Amino acid sequence: MSFRAQRGISTLAASTSLSPNRTLPRRLLPLLLAALLALPSAPAAAIGENAPSPRPAIGVNVYDQNFEMVRQMGFPWMKLFTVWDAPDPNNVVRMVDGARVRYPGVKILLRVDRSPPAARTGLDDDPLRQDLWQNYLGTLAGKLRGKVQAYELFNEPNLKSEWNANIAGGDGMPSPRGYARVVQLGYETIKAADPAALVITGGLSSAGAGGPDAIGDLDFVDGLYDAGARGYFDGLGSHPYGGPCAFDAPSCGPEGIYFRRAEEQRARMVARGDAARTIWATELGWLVDPNAYGYGMVNGADCLAGLGGRRDWVRPPDDVATQLVGAYRYALDNWPWAGGLFLFNFDYAASTWVNDYDRRCDAPSWYAIVAKRNFPGRPYTDPAFDALRRFMAAF
Repeated sequence: MSFRAQRGISTLAASTSLSPNRTLPRRLLPLLLAALLALPSAPAAAIGENAPSPRPAIGVNVYDQNFEMVRQMGFPWMKLFTVWDAPDPNNVVRMVDGARVRYPGVKILLRVDRSPPAARTGLDDDPLRQDLWQNYLGTLAGKLRGKVQAYELFNEPNLKSEWNANIAGGDGMPSPRGYARVVQLGYETIKAADPAALVITGGLSSAGAGGPDAIGDLDFVDGLYDAGARGYFDGLGSHPYGGPCAFDAPSCGPEGIYFRRAEEQRARMVARGDAARTIWATELGWLVDPNAYGYGMVNGADCLAGLGGRRDWVRPPDDVATQLVGAYRYALDNWPWAGGLFLFNFDYAASTWVNDYDRRCDAPSWYAIVAKRNFPGRPYTDPAFDALRRFMAAF
């Protein structure tokens, strides 16, 4: 039944309970109801732009395997990481099994990263050897069938640094056509090994119009569709970090680094007739100001310098909590097409190897909301931990 008919029926039903002067004759109701039901439904295009509307995966990127704390915070999903070029390919199986034991019922998004040099073809438009890529993914998804619910294929493939270091090798610019080929092969392989598993593209870096070091994220989305990627992913990966702006800012400068950038990516998908696909924000977050905990200087050096171009993005810890809760609420209220929302990150700052300037003043340490006792003067958990736990309790 259309919304228009529903509204009309509700009005009629209400009118029968009003004063005698406003009550319709009962004998007319069947005729009027039949007429309303015959009204045309809203055009498919009008509702298709907001489809689908499942409950999104609420999750967090986990580095230090603090799985019990994720359970305590109440997030039902977590994102874990594995690398193809690894000496022990079964290590990820043990990690996933351990996560499921320590957090029963947790759902897992697994990012697959770092191709081995032997698997690279040297061709940007077809960068991976099909036999090696499909054999690796098929074996992995077969071992993790029913244990991992979604796979993310590589990371920020529109960045030159990621494309060359972890996917294709060489020194060329990212290739949407080449990445579309990677996704097509990956999708077919994972679905054959585990039909229930979802396939998510590598989260795109918000890169504005692009430049010598990146292809703009919106252009990259168009390039994927031009290359025939439609139908070979369940969700488009996105990294809508807040950058210097609040969660509800509709735009924030030409760099494109703001949370609602995902809405512009969504518009490109809809324009390509792909409204049925979701967007998975596989990373989102705001930076805590190191000065808030006495880390303005580390080993005699300015800690903010370690953040590079992000130094002007930092916020007080309580404000970071406000932005994160606001972002989750905004997405739940306004993004029926959101497939996943994953905080970056949970516990990078808790890792015992985060102990020198380059690690303590690197951005992941200040995106983290759990530090445990690894940063003297910094609390075991940041205010965002409790704020998100309260949010989930009411979710």
